[in-house]
Amino acid sequence: VVRKVPGAVVDNTHSSLSRQFIRELDATPEVNISHKCHSLDEAKALFYQHKVHGVLLISSDFTGDINRGEQASISAYFDMSSFVYYKTMMTAVSFVSKDFGARIQYKNLVSKGNTTQQAKAAVSPIPYIGVPLFNSGGGFSSFLLPGIFILILYQTMMLGINMLAGVDWEERNVSKWKPIKNRFQGTIRIIAGKSLCYFMLYIVFSVWVLGFVPLIFNLPHIGNGGTLALFMLPFLLSSIFLAMTLSVCMRNMESAFLLLLFSTLPLLFLSGASWPQTNIPEFWKLISYLFPSTHGIQGYIRINTMGANLNEVSKEYFFLWMETGVYFLTAWLSYRWMIKSNDKI
Repeated sequence: VVRKVPGAVVDNTHSSLSRQFIRELDATPEVNISHKCHSLDEAKALFYQHKVHGVLLISSDFTGDINRGEQASISAYFDMSSFVYYKTMMTAVSFVSKDFGARIQYKNLVSKGNTTQQAKAAVSPIPYIGVPLFNSGGGFSSFLLPGIFILILYQTMMLGINMLAGVDWEERNVSKWKPIKNRFQGTIRIIAGKSLCYFMLYIVFSVWVLGFVPLIFNLPHIGNGGTLALFMLPFLLSSIFLAMTLSVCMRNMESAFLLLLFSTLPLLFLSGASWPQTNIPEFWKLISYLFPSTHGIQGYIRINTMGANLNEVSKEYFFLWMETGVYFLTAWLSYRWMIKSNDKI
């Protein structure tokens, strides 16, 4: 149970009625109006700094609409990174709005000459209209599955590349292995050939998993195809080079399954898809930056579910390209060591 969740309010009418509404909301056990802002941009800044978990916007026509007997406009924005914060604040705002609206409407009806019984029968509270911006179905699958799609691509790639490496170690035949004279060029050719093969295969898999599966199951899918293709390029490359780096440690096929079992759930939680990143300790947040799945999941959710462009996922895009370069270097060093040791790759 969460109590006194901090919230911000933007009062554009500055009337006695709006101040009364704010006081009643602040008096609830669920909400603490910790900030009173002059503009919505100021409240948004507090929200993005995680100083508040909700923003209440009272329109400039709030008092006039009430005095004219019309429906007053109040907009409430809630933090959906945690369902606990969302539920707590929505409950408080909904209850206060209904009670406040019913009392105002009752008073107006009585002042117009209606009897007490007639006023009570005609009273209806301020209506609540929820408008989901990105998860129109409101389902947990629409919230979580897009991130899992990226993790599926990442983990199956890890499994496949490391299984092949384990089989190579189990079935190696040194007599058929020909040493490479120029280890630098030979290592580059091997990495380029293997990675190109994996990349071409996963282009097909990515189109199916990210393009057709969301349509089949009616999941959010509003992103631009070109933007998504550009974003997936460094994600696939960085995942391939990381898998190739780890593959030198595989001495049998079963080792790849152990890697899959022990890494799947931690990677899902560290990605921030099922558990908000703001609640992840800084140490583990830094660890999560080492894995392409973290940036891939965050970027894909924003592009596919929120319709973001490449500039709006520039942080994740930059990290993926940086990981591509770093893991290409580690893959080259690992394969060069393998060649130097005259082991079959």
